[in-house]
Amino acid sequence: MRLSVAIPLHNEGQVLPELLDRLRVVLRALPGGPHEMIFVDDGSRDPTLDLLEAAARADARIVVVSLSRNFGHQAALTAALDQVTGDAVVVMDGDLQDAPEDIPRLVAKLSEGFDVVYAQRVHRKERLPLRLAYFVFYRLIASMSKLQLPVDAGDFGVMSRRVVDEIRRAPEHNRYLRGLRTWVGFRQTGIPLERRERFAGGSKYSVHALI
Repeated sequence: MRLSVAIPLHNEGQVLPELLDRLRVVLRALPGGPHEMIFVDDGSRDPTLDLLEAAARADARIVVVSLSRNFGHQAALTAALDQVTGDAVVVMDGDLQDAPEDIPRLVAKLSEGFDVVYAQRVHRKERLPLRLAYFVFYRLIASMSKLQLPVDAGDFGVMSRRVVDEIRRAPEHNRYLRGLRTWVGFRQTGIPLERRERFAGGSKYSVHALI
């Protein structure tokens, strides 16, 4: 199986070298391939894009998409999904709160016959008010939805190619991708994974953006 890893980035120049190193180690150990890494620079104003372009020149597995401005996390993730070519796609954040070392666990579960394996976030490291806000958000949106949305499940996960293709066909512009992931159906399951601390830098979401 050939794997694509889709990662949106916004001002993650401090994190990127560590992310690349750890991701390369993980992908080298996975059978199949050559695997690919799709990075979308979402209008960064730090050296993120320069670092990505330098990495792409040195590693043919790296594809870089540069957006014309900051469109937001979900739009950047959509742009990444438009470029993937693998048989399965891992979606993850670029701040290393999603650990590359967890990818083999997700892929192994996918091989059991699932089309979606998502991470259920446990042991979050954010401050208590923020953890409480996330707790309330997931349960509020689940209660409002006709779909049975999994709680405490972020974007981090792996999807089969047919799931990605169905998501790409969806016409929504203001996207909630983990909701679309549930909506398309197929066999889905979650596994508990620890939510790590941010490796470096600060959150790109203000209180206003989170609300």
